[in-house]
Amino acid sequence: MRIHSAKVLKKLIDNLDENEPYVLVGDFNSHFDEYRTFVNSRRHNDTDGITGINHILKTIDDDENPISYTTFKDNDDTLYNLWYELPEEKRWSHEFKGRGEGLDNIIISPSLADGKGIEYVRGSFERFEAPYLFRKGKVYRWQQSRKYPKHHLGEGYSDHLPISALFKVK
Repeated sequence: MRIHSAKVLKKLIDNLDENEPYVLVGDFNSHFDEYRTFVNSRRHNDTDGITGINHILKTIDDDENPISYTTFKDNDDTLYNLWYELPEEKRWSHEFKGRGEGLDNIIISPSLADGKGIEYVRGSFERFEAPYLFRKGKVYRWQQSRKYPKHHLGEGYSDHLPISALFKVK
């Protein structure tokens, strides 16, 4: 389903004018470097190693290296995932079984780095880490009742930390 969704999104992108700026943002339910993280998982890798976020949307090159800001600026066929601006230990917005995952993504088009019109402010990408979003060193996710039907108890927040980036008009 992720491959199918990425292909639909790629088709929409391909129909845009090449100079049209766009931002892909949200919970892709795919780690920003999924091509590395799921390749050894028999249960998830049913696509011969091809991923939607990396291969279809082209956030990695043909040699499976992440697209860098410099490379992407000069290549209209690739996209830049802002996670690569952070140190590796900060590249997560969701925890699963004690491991950080970058499922929430902000991916930008080359026209947001061409020096014209709307521009991504390089280095502005961040994960919002307000203290109230954590409890006992972990993300303080919404609290749910233990009885059926389960319901939100009015405590806690999303199990995903917010991410953000700045853009400016030139």
